[in-house]
Order: sequence, then C-alpha cells, then structure tokens
Amino acid sequence: MSIEEIIEKSCNDLIKALTTDGTSSQLIFPHSNKGDVRHSEQELRQIFLRNVEKDSDKTYFYSIETPTEYGYRFKDPKNLKVDENHKKGEHQAARFDVSLYNDKYELLNHIEFKYGNPKKKTPICKDFLKLAAEVKLTSEKKSFFV
Repeated sequence: MSIEEIIEKSCNDLIKALTTDGTSSQLIFPHSNKGDVRHSEQELRQIFLRNVEKDSDKTYFYSIETPTEYGYRFKDPKNLKVDENHKKGEHQAARFDVSLYNDKYELLNHIEFKYGNPKKKTPICKDFLKLAAEVKLTSEKKSFFV
C-alpha cells in the first residue's frame, strides 16, 4: 500500500472506532477526571502504526519520535527559526511523530499527527516548519501532516 492509502485506511479505522460500539477495534477512549472522553492524536498514530505493520507488502519500517537533522528555535511564535548548522545553545533538535524508511533503512517520509485546534498556532506552525525544512532529506521528497 502507498503511504497515502495507509493514512486513509487509518483515518477510516479511527472513525469506526469512534462511531461503533467498540467491536471494530480493541482501542477504547478513556474518560478524564471530569468525565469527558479524552481524544488525542495518539490514537490515530497507534492505528496508523498497526496498519503499517499489517501491510502485506511489508514496505515500510518506522521510528517514533525521530530527532530532526536540523536545530530549531520555537520560543517566539512570530520568529520560528531553523538552523541547518545546529548552533549550540541557540537551537535544538525537535522530533517527528513517525518517520518511515524503506527496507534499506533509507528515510522516506516524516509524519506529524495533530488533534483538534490548538489555542495557540505555534504548535502547528512549528510542525509545518519541521516538515518543510527537512523534506529535502527524505527519499520521496514529501512528508505528511495528519
């Protein structure tokens, strides 16, 4: 399966898990101490990784929380910075939620998962910055924001 197909299948699997009586998956959604159901991007990431492992072609290998090649500074949301030289002390490595590799362990794609609309736009901006800056290091020259 292509990565796009695995993402689509994973989103459909998540919808099934959310809208059925729990018979479509062993995934459950816990309640917070306030009594509401807790959702996050972690559920989709788990479903996605399960689908990567189930893929009959065994096309992809993966890593979780993969450190970036470049250094980043995210302190000021209006002044997000990437440093391709990793200036010590000023910039630090960030992480990708999931990275995919081929059977020779060559980097293919990075994937970032997000749930909901954060109150501050910084989390999304920094994800897009990482994905855009480091896409040139991937074999397929594309990364995904899910």
